[in-house]
Amino acid sequence: MILRTEGYQKIAYAENGADAVARVREHAPDLVFMDVEMPVMDGMTAVREIRGLPRVTDHTPWIIGLSANVWRDTVERARAAGMNDYLSKPLRREEVSAAIRHRLRSH
Repeated sequence: MILRTEGYQKIAYAENGADAVARVREHAPDLVFMDVEMPVMDGMTAVREIRGLPRVTDHTPWIIGLSANVWRDTVERARAAGMNDYLSKPLRREEVSAAIRHRLRSH
């Protein structure tokens, strides 16, 4: 909902980590918001799978982890798995917008 109210139109959803990997494989998105805790395949495993995919474009997606767990070791594991950024839940519009701006500056 935050992304839609910010004017983003091309938004795809995944029900679980395995579905997220398949969608990245299919659509090669610029940005992925990845929940850390998901059924079937958790977000950390999904990110490692995505980082292991052959590059189909000239870039790899920027992945922002999402979780209510902001313990330092969890955030460090998320970054080690390949997440570029990490936001805590509940998400706030300002933080999502700042994370997107950070991605744009890094591109």
